[in-house]
Amino acid sequence: MERQNRTYKAAVIGGGAAGMTAAISAARAVGGENVVLIEKNEKLGRKLLATGNGRCNISNSSADPSEYSHDFHKLRFVKSVFSAVPPDCLTEFFDSLGIVLKEEKGGLLYPLGEQAAAVNDMLKLELARLGVVVLLGTKITKISQNGEGWELFSHTHSILSDKVIVACGGAAAPSLGGTDSGVQLLSELGHAVTPMSPSLVQLCTDFPNIKSLGGVRVKCKAALLCGGAFVAEEIGEVQFTDRTLSGIAVFQLSRFVREEGEGKPYRISLNLMPERSDFAVFQFLTKRVRTIPHMPLEDFLSPLFKKSVGVCLLRYSKIEKLDRPCSALSEEEIKRLAASISDWSFNITGKADFKNAQVMSGGASIENFSGSTLESKLCRGIFAAGETLDIDGPCGGYNLHWAWTSGLLAGKSAV
Repeated sequence: MERQNRTYKAAVIGGGAAGMTAAISAARAVGGENVVLIEKNEKLGRKLLATGNGRCNISNSSADPSEYSHDFHKLRFVKSVFSAVPPDCLTEFFDSLGIVLKEEKGGLLYPLGEQAAAVNDMLKLELARLGVVVLLGTKITKISQNGEGWELFSHTHSILSDKVIVACGGAAAPSLGGTDSGVQLLSELGHAVTPMSPSLVQLCTDFPNIKSLGGVRVKCKAALLCGGAFVAEEIGEVQFTDRTLSGIAVFQLSRFVREEGEGKPYRISLNLMPERSDFAVFQFLTKRVRTIPHMPLEDFLSPLFKKSVGVCLLRYSKIEKLDRPCSALSEEEIKRLAASISDWSFNITGKADFKNAQVMSGGASIENFSGSTLESKLCRGIFAAGETLDIDGPCGGYNLHWAWTSGLLAGKSAV
């Protein structure tokens, strides 16, 4: 094992959004030659390049702490971080990199050129300008105290540093370099770990006719229930696959599906006509039968939804013989169909795995870190940023906002 013959002021583990930002933040204070950025992959920012389908949903103008959690302790922690690095500081950071932002509906912020690659390039150019030492293809397997500083071990050599920032990201999207190695490094130093699970991900279902809907999308209100109790709801698009529910609305709800819900089954209820009451849907269908009595049942809902959705709803409502004219529908059948349109229920059997997830829920417990500096309460000189910590947000730029903000704070605090 070869030890480098110098000691850095700050070593950053992880070359993603949070890690690159932390390295830049530290280097601007103490000079890049005193900062080392260590990345296990051969390229920096692999996950960043894929964000927003390559457009890079870089942040959100409405990134309020309440979007990340309603848990009191977690909410207080995020508020503390955001107070230390308010939105104006983040805007100044992007300006300093030459990144111009534009805002779209819902507060979504994108680079003007809509290129994640350009954002990644600006970060790398700043690292180079500052003279930050960048080590690629280097996986840190252990962190140990060395005097008043720390020693970081890879398979081939070790690195000495006064301070260490762990910003390795999370286990989501392993094909893009996702890993829980940062959480493991912190765990070995004695930090508590909140159970990790995929988030912003498809939800698995045992709905019997799900394959017939593969690839179909519907706009609706989607509600998540656990043991019959309301958990959360989203209005947006739901997409069906061969065995899962997908789409933006489902991704948002997936954040609330927890392992502790086992024993209390989850289900998703889709309301395909949320602007109408149940009775109004019944009246609408009754009028429709009177207007087009000759229409075959299999085509009765086609102008309202895709035909495969309409047929599935009819069968879900236990309506048979779909070659009949719709005038053959009884009042009871219309009531059942109206109820199905307002509450199309899917049992949820779990989440898709990490390879399909956008982010990781869980991670290094925030109880062991200061919200004002992101320094460990257990190990002086150890800091954490980004997805490695047990903080995750909804779709819409919130997770990158956390990465930039926590990276800026950890880098500044470490030096």
